[in-house]
Amino acid sequence: MNPIPLQKIKITEADSGMRLERWLKHKLPQESYGSLQKLIRTGQIRIDGKRVKANAILQEGQEVRLPPRPSTDRQVIIKPAIDPQWIQEIQQAILYEDSHLIILNKPAGLAVQGGTGTKISLDELVRAFPFSWAQDLRLTHRLDKDTSGVLILAKTASDARWITEQFKQGKIQKTYWALVVGKPKKTTGIVDLPLSKLPTSSGEKINIDPTHGVKAVTRYHLKAHSQGISWIEFYPQTGRTHQIRVHSASLDCPVLGDGKYGGKKAHPFQQRTRLHLHAYSLCVTFPTGEEKTFIAPLPADMEKTFERLAISFDKFQM
Repeated sequence: MNPIPLQKIKITEADSGMRLERWLKHKLPQESYGSLQKLIRTGQIRIDGKRVKANAILQEGQEVRLPPRPSTDRQVIIKPAIDPQWIQEIQQAILYEDSHLIILNKPAGLAVQGGTGTKISLDELVRAFPFSWAQDLRLTHRLDKDTSGVLILAKTASDARWITEQFKQGKIQKTYWALVVGKPKKTTGIVDLPLSKLPTSSGEKINIDPTHGVKAVTRYHLKAHSQGISWIEFYPQTGRTHQIRVHSASLDCPVLGDGKYGGKKAHPFQQRTRLHLHAYSLCVTFPTGEEKTFIAPLPADMEKTFERLAISFDKFQM
């Protein structure tokens, strides 16, 4: 079969604001996730002639270079139909919706985006909504698979650009609730430690790196302590991967259930437990000047842990 020649594709307004990896998934459905990641990693896929990362945000007018590649007669793998119960659960998790945004309470254990070994993702589920605008929904930020809580999706490219810019400028205030093992020395404080990514045999890991790391700042406040566990409210000032988890561990207080950064200390009970980190609220100022705070209720298993520790959080609910 004839090989596919080099292609240069201009990004349109409709695709502006989309992550490169998602755009490629739509444009090249016959290519596997791994092969696309390799093409990006080796610089064969470029934007405006420059090497980029998979999470690069596309802008209108940019030019994406797709390298020459063998033609393939491999059939596109059609995934099984999504379980309607999954779709219903996500629809029920919607906290707010208008003509521009959807804000929902992401369940723990659900990946935001697909990838190797990921059977289902939030990205796929929301695009399966029975609405005409569902296919255009765009993620504006991410939460770890095992982190629950409030998440914003945009209905159009321009909405996504506006939200992304609000995050960049620090105009969206984020509050996380976490149960951590141990007790910080100070009731209130700031962790200002640069972070960098380090590939390991078990996957990517984030390290504190004063020399080459990117700036990462997290404010925190201790709200309660019981039975060796602390309830801490975190206010990230930057949005780095695993930022809260690494900064919490730097206080010698790993997030409960976070074996990746806390080791055995993160599992003080007799059984392993999931990550106890929840994106509790987001405060957004709309273009009209109106300010709204969106709160994601705690998942049931975290509520049970609060009860087990005899920590009452009801009076702190906004």
